Amino acid sequence: MSIRLDYLAQRMFPYIPALLKTRSGETFFQNEAKTIYLLEWLVGVHPLPSPEVYAKLGQIAAQLNAYFDFPYPYPIDVEGTIAELSQEAEQYSFKHEFLQCVGQLKILVGQPQALIHAEINPGNAIQMPNGRIVLLDWDSVGVGPVVLETGYPLLTCFLTEDLHFHSEWATAFYGSYTQGVGMTKAEKELVFTAALLHALRYMKFANLNKRWARIGYAMSHKDTIISAIPTKFQDT
Repeated sequence: MSIRLDYLAQRMFPYIPALLKTRSGETFFQNEAKTIYLLEWLVGVHPLPSPEVYAKLGQIAAQLNAYFDFPYPYPIDVEGTIAELSQEAEQYSFKHEFLQCVGQLKILVGQPQALIHAEINPGNAIQMPNGRIVLLDWDSVGVGPVVLETGYPLLTCFLTEDLHFHSEWATAFYGSYTQGVGMTKAEKELVFTAALLHALRYMKFANLNKRWARIGYAMSHKDTIISAIPTKFQDT
């Protein structure tokens, strides 16, 4: 974590908590087998989801994804994830349909890379009384496919388990992320596929049937969902 925060602090990235130092000037304290990092105390709350909040998070994501020289990889490898999901399929009654979804993920291998967080959402952010937003959960940040960043919120945040799609949140996030330029149809398709990877990974961590139903809904309403992503003018 210290390397990630130091890297971003040196580049004046403002959306991180400050990493405090010990009296001896170290950025960590080691006690037997434990290494402890001390971060600034953040006074604030998780911001409530809204178009305004997601527009700000989209801006933050774009700034983070502009860094290319971070020395460590994002720990979730696409090919490894595909292999893990293929193994998980064996335990599901809907194995065939699940594997069909997994088969779509191969296009994500070899996509352009940059520094990514890949879980940017209001639950991983604190909004201070002065309006400043600070991102949390920096343990896994590293260089990986940028599309994993843009894909993350599409299904896991904007589409609820009750199958309500917050198109206004999606439009705000992607409009801000692209600085109003929007995405081509091919780029939107890629974002959806990356969103599918996240949705498949997170299935086992909550109500399995609800999350599988959400994936099924997303697949059958794909065109409606990606239409919330602003379209590049020349692509219309």
